[in-house]
Amino acid sequence: MNRLVFWLLIFFTLGIQACHKDSTVTDPEDCSALRDGLVDREIESIGSELTQLTMDLKPQPTADDPLGHAENLQTLVNRLLECEDLQVALQCYACIYTLPAQSELIITLDSVGIPVERTVDVATPEQEALSFVSIH
Repeated sequence: MNRLVFWLLIFFTLGIQACHKDSTVTDPEDCSALRDGLVDREIESIGSELTQLTMDLKPQPTADDPLGHAENLQTLVNRLLECEDLQVALQCYACIYTLPAQSELIITLDSVGIPVERTVDVATPEQEALSFVSIH
């Protein structure tokens, strides 16, 4: 009986982990919400979607990158590019001298035949994960 309970617990635990949604991968619903937020300049919507994509991107300082976010920003760009209709480019890394320093991403998309370009500011703190700051 104890072995049965043990194996049931193992399978139950594995089953729960297998059903866990990876919040760092952009799915079509997330892409739609992000796209709509960018077109309409909905800061809350954009912030919510970007928070899901950045919450695991903690700094990993190196000799060449003391802030530790250069690779994280590239990871964020790659995640955003999973939304097929977004074009994303890193404009600059830690180029806005605030506390913490901020980086800029340029996101371009099509809205009913009209190109829309947004600049997204991302905080690059020394001790914390990347985070959305603003859009302009």
